[in-house]
Amino acid sequence: MQWMGRTADSARGRHPYNTRLGTAGPPFALIGSTLRLDRLTLRGKMKVNAQWLMYCMADNVGKLNRYAESE
Repeated sequence: MQWMGRTADSARGRHPYNTRLGTAGPPFALIGSTLRLDRLTLRGKMKVNAQWLMYCMADNVGKLNRYAESE
């Protein structure tokens, strides 16, 4: 743990963590707030996983719709 702490606190070690924070947060925030998909309503690992994948799919379809080239 001490080695990991020293590594993460160095300038070289901080860079990957800073980039992860910028890229991982926005999709979760978008799914939760904009799409209003803020609760998982099913029980069980398989059902929750399927519901989460549907939320992600809805987010991706929205992105495709927004960024697709008009022909």
